[in-house]
Amino acid sequence: MALSGGDSLVIDLLGILFIASFHFSCHAPIAEEDLVIENGLEIHLIAKEPLVLDPVAFTHDEFGAMYVVEQRGYPDLAEGGAPVRKEGRIARLLDADGDGIYDTRSDFAQGLSYPNGVLAWKCGIFVTCAPDIFYLKDTTGDGIADIKGNVLTGFFDTKTAQIRMSHPSLGLDGWIYITGGLNGGEITSPKYPERAAISYSNSDGRFHPETFVFETVAGKSQFGLTIDAYGRRFGCANRHPVMHAVIEPRYLNRNPYLHLNQSIQNVSKVQAEAVVYPISGAAITADFMPNLIGRSHQGTFTSASGLFAIDDEGLGAERKGNIFICESAQNMVQRQHVDSDGPTFTSQIAEAGKEFMASKNEWFRPVYLSDGPDPGLYVADMHRKVIDHPSYVPEELRAALDFESGRDMGRIYRIAEEGVLTTPFVFSDDSEDLVNQLNSASEWTRATAFRLLLERRPRGVDISLRAMAVHGLLPESRVRALWLLELFGFLEEKTIKLIVADPVAEVREQAVYFISLLAQKNLDGLRLLIDLADDENDRVRFLAALELGRFMEQEATGALARIAAKDGADQWTRAAILSGVGHRLSEFMEAFQGERDVPQRTRPAVMKDLGRLFGAGATRDACRKLMLQVIEGRNKEEWKIPTALGLAEGKIRRGEFSGSNSEHIFEQILAPSISESEYASLNK
Repeated sequence: MALSGGDSLVIDLLGILFIASFHFSCHAPIAEEDLVIENGLEIHLIAKEPLVLDPVAFTHDEFGAMYVVEQRGYPDLAEGGAPVRKEGRIARLLDADGDGIYDTRSDFAQGLSYPNGVLAWKCGIFVTCAPDIFYLKDTTGDGIADIKGNVLTGFFDTKTAQIRMSHPSLGLDGWIYITGGLNGGEITSPKYPERAAISYSNSDGRFHPETFVFETVAGKSQFGLTIDAYGRRFGCANRHPVMHAVIEPRYLNRNPYLHLNQSIQNVSKVQAEAVVYPISGAAITADFMPNLIGRSHQGTFTSASGLFAIDDEGLGAERKGNIFICESAQNMVQRQHVDSDGPTFTSQIAEAGKEFMASKNEWFRPVYLSDGPDPGLYVADMHRKVIDHPSYVPEELRAALDFESGRDMGRIYRIAEEGVLTTPFVFSDDSEDLVNQLNSASEWTRATAFRLLLERRPRGVDISLRAMAVHGLLPESRVRALWLLELFGFLEEKTIKLIVADPVAEVREQAVYFISLLAQKNLDGLRLLIDLADDENDRVRFLAALELGRFMEQEATGALARIAAKDGADQWTRAAILSGVGHRLSEFMEAFQGERDVPQRTRPAVMKDLGRLFGAGATRDACRKLMLQVIEGRNKEEWKIPTALGLAEGKIRRGEFSGSNSEHIFEQILAPSISESEYASLNK
């Protein structure tokens, strides 16, 4: 759990900060009046101790029960310390009288080590608890799990409890995504012992909830993962509040000559530029702080965690699409406004100088965010005197800290617009009713209906799902219906063609993948995919480039060249294009060079990367031919020098040149074709 501590620091100066907090602060456990929220919103305390202790994650099932992960054993001692505490629990909370406040508890599961994530599935829950992912279910109705299955194991738990896989989240594709926790593992399924282990490190992962196949995916998230209504994944790490998984490694890996392994974009500002505004008077901004860490992390994110993208108007229309991030070490939740930036995004604090939710008291420790049956944003407050982990506090100072205070406390809040009442919800057993609930204004209702349909796979809903995919009231509704059609095997070519014409780009994004599947079957599908190269939206064009890389037809190569001419200055689109041209470098270069309406800064960027690919993978004759194009004529077009440099870099990476020979690499590429005067002109 990314509660605090720099992921690249051995000793975190926050340890010193908390020493100061311990000695100079005498705040009592937090009262509601200590909390500050944005104008127009109000805070509802919906669960507190002794009903819930040390909450770090939660989920709601379709009946309104809230399953809360309690990490009561936190913190585990410094690495190499005492044995693991088996104090973790999963609490099942109910609101018996329907007033929006939980009042009934059962211990759904006990005896866990350091559980940190939960997801509802088929009247049970998946729980992440490294080294395992468990499936727990109550079949007797007493609120206690009597089924406890270990579905995946091998996730590393050798590091501290805050650096482990977490955040199981259901994607539109029907897979469950998790953060890697900056750790990794050797993953196997006890249910399928014949399968080989999947090794991974420093990436995120996903597993299928029925087959328990595990795969690695783009991402490098610590304690935070959110998937928006259109399937885009965002994660976070301590000093990196918002990161977007832009491109999956499987696309990059298909071109063996593409020396690029970057798949994550920092959407927000990071490290020293990731500014926060705690309330004056809280421990983090006390007068002693500048003397201790003033030039280090003061006023910036140090423990970004539990981020969440809100995809409805439960907090007002102006906050829809925003991302919220917990900062437990500094007693606040930040709201960031998100904007498109080509195929990815940028974000910035919504109100400069002010946080979305903050406290005057350092006992407020928000670690996790989500939505739920009632409108608004739910916040898990672990509620500790000291939230920092002992491993990130200088050893000689640990004895002065009280890591235990607050282990008998915990809060869960719901933030909502002022005057908004709780809304009753009912999920019918009728499949048509579930399809209709995909049209709900509530994203939690849409997501839950989607999950229930996916779990039940009912017969006879194909007609209503097709109607929803084309005519749904909201783009988010159309997207979920489209994916259900695909997952149920009901998606038809006619529906795909209609989706391509959807007026909302986020819906057309989904169509790209399905068109690619269709294109593998017939030419009509390939023509549709080629047409998307000219879509008005740059993210749609980016996704089209990824899929066009599958097809070797001349028309597909030409479409890639058109996207390169339009968007090649963007590093992500350029990577998407070049990932698919490894076996047709000359053909693609010819098509790209034939493009005339190319922005001034685009051609040099594309040609430099293309030069690298030639140097790394093309034949000697092809490299010589490209080099001759660079030196021919007297014109000094801006693309020529970058191309030559890229070609040289690719050749050096190839290992053909070393030592003093690399000084004359251009001469070696061209020999014996180049004349002395031509080489001299090149050196100029």
